[in-house]
Amino acid sequence: MSRPRAVYVVSYPVWPPRSGGQVRVVRLARSLAADFDVDVVCLTNGDWPATRVEIGPGLVEWQVPRSVAMDAYELSMAETIGAPMADVAAGRAGELAPEFVAKLVEVGASADVAVVALPFLARVVFAALPHVPVVYDAHDVQSAIKAELLPDTDEGRRLLSEISALEADVVGGCQLVVACSPNDADQLRALRSGGRDVVVVPNGVATTEVAFVSGAERVDRGARLRRAFEAVSGQRWAALTAFVGSYHQPNIDAGSIIAKAAAEVPDVGVLLVGSHGSALRAIPDRPDNVVLTGVIDEAGLEEVLAAVDVALNPVSHGSGTNLKLLHCFAAGAPVLGTEIGARGVDARPGEHFAVTDGSAEGLARDLRRALDHRELSGRTASAARALVEESYDWTTIGQRFAELVASVGRG
Repeated sequence: MSRPRAVYVVSYPVWPPRSGGQVRVVRLARSLAADFDVDVVCLTNGDWPATRVEIGPGLVEWQVPRSVAMDAYELSMAETIGAPMADVAAGRAGELAPEFVAKLVEVGASADVAVVALPFLARVVFAALPHVPVVYDAHDVQSAIKAELLPDTDEGRRLLSEISALEADVVGGCQLVVACSPNDADQLRALRSGGRDVVVVPNGVATTEVAFVSGAERVDRGARLRRAFEAVSGQRWAALTAFVGSYHQPNIDAGSIIAKAAAEVPDVGVLLVGSHGSALRAIPDRPDNVVLTGVIDEAGLEEVLAAVDVALNPVSHGSGTNLKLLHCFAAGAPVLGTEIGARGVDARPGEHFAVTDGSAEGLARDLRRALDHRELSGRTASAARALVEESYDWTTIGQRFAELVASVGRG
């Protein structure tokens, strides 16, 4: 007997998984592949060849290059808006990327269910696969995110209105909607009239794959990593911190706050890890103790999180949940962050992480306090690890997601 088929539609490649969105899709798709044959169909850079990637048993990714017309449209939009708009431009794939639509029809026409991540490709899926039930995997609330990002101009307001209308259509038109957090679910419910409720499927972490490092081992690893940076930069640091974030406005803003705070703690090395750092290279008078590592691989991230004295998370706005926060919790890195930075995660200030107010002055002060009270930081780190093991392990989350998707599959 043949297995049911599912197609997972994304506006960017998910393999190898580095950003939070990529990790979420890969983890959920792997769980789905326990019972379904899963094809991930995504857009990729226009100068890359069409590629088939076998991620694992029953799980294949089809990377389809963006067309010249789509790249031109996105570039024009970005110049007008003043920010990258590749995700929004993907919504024009039906007109501007015929190869993508052809691949979607090829692998999706016989699918029992489709899952679309983010709203922008949903209308393309509705048109290309009219008889296939669709699940919307809402990584965040895009109308809320774009309201913060788009300029208050005629063009910015017009685009925000279009995105808000699109998100409402997607939430109302899919057979099932899953959100990352209770707050996102409430916002999405407000867009939906009738139909099924919005179900929370949180982000997670593979706790069995992430070693919990604490005590003397963390101290030793931290000393080794500081010496490695000293050999390159000549700087000697008494402690090491890190912030991990992709190229996303809340992360860029948090990185900017961290860079300002770093000037007040010159004896502390500050690693800004991930693609958000590319937006901070032009910061004038960036302190010498701030290192922009760029994107690093999984092994490198594990090394950093096993070595830092404190992981920083001073995010002050945004939607969705911070997947890297869960990774910090699992690795045993004591976290200093804002309450909003822990949005969507049932983590309590003072119990699972030390809290700061999100200002540069407050962050510098609270970082110094955390470094002066290592015993308290160790206790919060242990409690945070217990939290993710109990409530945020990808295995349990993925099984729940697979059950939900199977419940709406046709046949």
